[in-house]
Amino acid sequence: MLQKLWMDYLVFTNSKLVGFINKVQDCKHFTDLVNRCLLTVPTRHPTPFSTADYWTNYEFHNSVIYFYVSCVPKAQHSKILERFSSMMPANLGLALRVLKQELEDNNMQTVKMQSKMFTYNFPMCLTIWKM
Repeated sequence: MLQKLWMDYLVFTNSKLVGFINKVQDCKHFTDLVNRCLLTVPTRHPTPFSTADYWTNYEFHNSVIYFYVSCVPKAQHSKILERFSSMMPANLGLALRVLKQELEDNNMQTVKMQSKMFTYNFPMCLTIWKM
């Protein structure tokens, strides 16, 4: 329920910002709102029948990040994705999206460096090893 409210509010706020004149301040407001959303929605959830174990789910966070990226110019996508990736180093979906964006931008040096780093962070991810 909380996730649906946040996503609806972000979509609504973005639709209201489309026609505004003061773009810099409005973009900052929207960025702050996205950050607030990501910080207030938990990613860790207790596993059933065990209070000591947790599972991590970044699905909602990734959908918010992808929505935010779709609202900004393409030239800023790499920078934004890397910033969020550094905020959430255990987010495998985001790590793969960072690599995809760098490949699209043809930044091969960055792809090599990120791939090497991600193989250490996510040693069980076959997709990263294949890159």
